[in-house]
Formats: sequence, C-alpha cells, structure tokens
Amino acid sequence: MILKSPWPAILPRLSRPLSARVSSAWPKKPASTSTEIAKLAYRIRIGYGEAAGQYLTSGILSPKHPESSVLVEAYRRRIPVTIHLAIGTDISHMHPAAEGTSLGAATFSDFRLFCALVREMDAGGVFLQLGLCGASPEIFLKAVSVVRNLGVPLRPITTVNFDFIQHYRPVQNVVRRPTAPVSGQKGRSSRGFAITGHHEILLPLVAAALASGWPASEKHTRS
Repeated sequence: MILKSPWPAILPRLSRPLSARVSSAWPKKPASTSTEIAKLAYRIRIGYGEAAGQYLTSGILSPKHPESSVLVEAYRRRIPVTIHLAIGTDISHMHPAAEGTSLGAATFSDFRLFCALVREMDAGGVFLQLGLCGASPEIFLKAVSVVRNLGVPLRPITTVNFDFIQHYRPVQNVVRRPTAPVSGQKGRSSRGFAITGHHEILLPLVAAALASGWPASEKHTRS
C-alpha cells in the first residue's frame, strides 16, 4: 500500500494565511537594509559580504562611524568578507519584502567564496575562530571537505578557537578534525589550538602581537 503525504495539500492552506499575518505585522515602510543588500547581491551576482560593503559605501545610507565598520573597511581595501545565513534565524527574514531566492543566492555565493579562501590555506595557512559555536564550525569543516575532495591536501594548517568557554563543535570541527594527522604523512604536521579567555583581553593581545611583527621578529634570548 502506498501512503500519500498530506503536506502538499496542507502547506498551501497554512502558508497563505501565515504569510498574510507576517506581512501585516510589519509597518508599511521600505524593506530592511539586509533585505536590500541580499537583492543587490542577487541582481549583480556577487556575495552577501561584498554587497554589504558596496551598499554601505554607495551613499544610499549614511551609516554612523563608517570608519569603525569591518564591512566598509574590508570593501574599500578589497578584502573578502563572507556572510553565512541560516534563514529563519534573523528578524529581517520575516519582512514581507524578504525573498528566499535573493537570500539563498547571496549566502551561497559567499560559501563558494569561503571555500576558495580556505583553499589558499594549503601549506601553512591559519584559521582563527573567535567565539562562534553554532554554524561557523560546521561551515569551516564543510569547506575543508570541499577543498580536500578537490585534491588539495590542505596540510599543514593551523587552526585556533578563541572563546571563554570551549564548546564541542568548535573544538571538534575547528581544532581537531581539520588538523588530524594522516597515516603516512610526511613533513610538518597541522596544529590546532583552543585558547580560553575573555575576548576583550585576548583579541587586543593577538592584534598587538601581529602588528608588532610577531612571530617573525621574535628573538629567543635568555638573560
């Protein structure tokens, strides 16, 4: 006996009134900025991160303190920034102007870009994760899988997870699995570090160390 799923008949009845209620709950105003950025990314075929930088520097908005914006500064310096959505987790996804096509295409382009960036880590690259324990470790691990399945060994690499509590996913998917040794591997091994502490202390220390030229300028001397 073949049982037919009731969902094709039920979903249209649920989605139409729900969509109307969600739309009517929003004020009649222009779509949110994040929705417009996704539409821009889809329209000109770029990623969400690049579109955000372009939108914020286009003159359409007058953002406060743009000199402190990572998105603005990265766009001006042509440094890639990727944005990875989980649709349904942000309030802007409920906006009546939000489009799944635009949101999905924008963040999918950024995942492909992220994979290309991870590929450049081969033979000595470093990945730093700063206090993200949800989707980010999974995205990194999947990008590592994509790159290695395309024939790039991605070894040796160094990964670091900074957090004031070490969670399961970052430790497994950032620190351990991507750097796990391979049987018969020659040369330098990959390394993973879990550094525990408050971000307001650790991140300035790391930034100061890098700005000072560490570790290239480090001198191992003892008095």
